[in-house]
Amino acid sequence: PQEAQLLGALMLVARSGNVAVAQLLLTHSPGLATIPDEKDNLAIHKAAQYGHDKVLNLLLQYEADARAANTYENTPLMFATRFGHSSTTAILLRNGADKNRGDDKGWTPLMRAAANGHTKVVVELLKGSGDALDIDAQDKADTTALMAACKSGQLDTASLLLDHSADALLPDSKGLTALHHSASAGHDLVVKALLQ
Repeated sequence: PQEAQLLGALMLVARSGNVAVAQLLLTHSPGLATIPDEKDNLAIHKAAQYGHDKVLNLLLQYEADARAANTYENTPLMFATRFGHSSTTAILLRNGADKNRGDDKGWTPLMRAAANGHTKVVVELLKGSGDALDIDAQDKADTTALMAACKSGQLDTASLLLDHSADALLPDSKGLTALHHSASAGHDLVVKALLQ
C-alpha cells in the first residue's frame, strides 16, 4: 500500500483505539507516527482527541511528538484537555507537552478544559509535569481560563481555579471580568462563588 493509504489507516485506528492494528501498521512502516495529514495532524492528535491511551503510548514509542502542532496550532494536549481525557493529559505532560502553549487564537489547554468543565483535567494540568502552569494566561481577546469556566457555568472548575489563586479581577479586551461573564450568562452559583 502507498504511504497515504497507510497513514489514513493509522489515523482511523488512532481514532478508534485499536492498538493491535496500530502495532501492525507501525511495525510495517515505523515512520507513520511522524507523518502529518493535510491539516498537519499526526495520529497522536487523534489518539489524544479520543482518549486512546494505549494507542497514544504506542505512537510515542514510535517517535510521535507530544508537542506537535497542527495547522491551527492545536497540540495533542489541547485535544485531550478539550474532550476531558485526564489520563491522556497526564501521559502527554510526562512526555513533554507544553501546558501553556496557545492555539492560533491563544487558547491554552487550561482554557479548553475550564470552558468544558473538565475539572479532573484541570487537576492534571495543575499538578502535572513540566513547566509551571500559567493559570492567568490570556488569549488574543484577553480571556482567561477562569472567565471561560464562568461564562459556561462550570462551578466546580471555577472554584478549583479560584482555590489555586486565579485572578478574578483580570479584565478581558472589553473590560469584562469573570464576574461579568458569569452574571451575563445567568450562572447564579458561579456568581456566588466569585463574591465569596
